[in-house]
Amino acid sequence: MKGAIAISAVLAAFGAALSFEPTLVSGEHAPATTRASDPIDNLQKNALGDLPANLAAMSGDWSIRPESDGGENHVVEMSGDALEIGALAFGPQASTGRAEARVRSWATGKRCPEMGIAIGGADGWKLWLLPVQNKVELRFGDETRAAAEWNGWESSAWIHVVIEVRQAGRAIQVRAKVFPADATPPADWPLSIATDARELPAGRAVVFGTPFSERAIQFDDLQFLAE
Repeated sequence: MKGAIAISAVLAAFGAALSFEPTLVSGEHAPATTRASDPIDNLQKNALGDLPANLAAMSGDWSIRPESDGGENHVVEMSGDALEIGALAFGPQASTGRAEARVRSWATGKRCPEMGIAIGGADGWKLWLLPVQNKVELRFGDETRAAAEWNGWESSAWIHVVIEVRQAGRAIQVRAKVFPADATPPADWPLSIATDARELPAGRAVVFGTPFSERAIQFDDLQFLAE
């Protein structure tokens, strides 16, 4: 992989910047106060139904729904009626930063959905979950740049997805992780590559879903802390 041998050098160059930890906010999980500079999509404050102005459906059928029938927590949900890749943009325009969310869906027999999150717009850097193949991928546009085994997906369980894009001069580091939402976040990043600033598109953060199981895909705690 081009530039992969330079990962250790790039990591050293980033230093303390890679220890960045944002405050997780949204839905009923949000703390009472947050930093004014945090870009927040607090779904709990939104009425059920149509998307608020700060969320933009790029493809697919999206709406604000209760997490469960009669539940009080609000989520943004992509319908499972159409077998297409759905995309929803949130947060500010930026090329670097940290995007994260919680996501869940359901299997139908052996059919499972695919899900992802991106920085730099729909054609930017993506973390992509492939439950049927028990793996996760780091993609640039539609090109897979790195892959790792991951078999932690369970039907109906919430999963936490995180992707970071950092720049130091002309060097770019992209890394991502995924873990059960009720677990302690792992310290390691199973997906991590180095590249250069030619591969640094600007755009909003995006969450994706492909409902191969024909079931809804839900997202919550959307956050993009741009740099």
